[in-house]
Amino acid sequence: MAGRTFQAGFSLIEMLITLSIVGILSGAAAPAFNDVLAGSRVEASTGSLEASLNLARSEAITRGAAITVAAVSGDDWSTGWNTFIDRDGNGVLDAGDELIQLRSAQANVSIEAVSFTSDANVNTSVITYMADGSARSRGTFNICVAGDAEGQRLVISAVGRSRPAAMSCAAS
Repeated sequence: MAGRTFQAGFSLIEMLITLSIVGILSGAAAPAFNDVLAGSRVEASTGSLEASLNLARSEAITRGAAITVAAVSGDDWSTGWNTFIDRDGNGVLDAGDELIQLRSAQANVSIEAVSFTSDANVNTSVITYMADGSARSRGTFNICVAGDAEGQRLVISAVGRSRPAAMSCAAS
């Protein structure tokens, strides 16, 4: 062993090669991670909206009153939504109505109410549940993240049930 020296650590070339490989792998993984985050935001938004709809339906049956879920800001569901007892039946949270729940939407998530109709065939973008649990209005929500091709559609039937389904946001 005399006369032998051992080298400790890495050479500069070995370190540069290792850092290059780590950089390439990180660059390849970043887009996939962004897709996972976008999908997670869509899932969370869909789940939150569906939970509010289920709450409204349950409260309508329990209280024996019309319960409405409506966008906080006009027809823009992307800003959030209210669940409330709609005493005057106008689909708007007024001074005489009782707020049950206020939900905020996820950042960078688009929630669009499409093809909504009511029992009077009037286009509306609110969901109102009656005391028997049926929906006075029904329709579809398209939930997407900007720049992501995959989204979810939440369909509300006349009997008041909601069901999510996968959809392509590029086609919506």
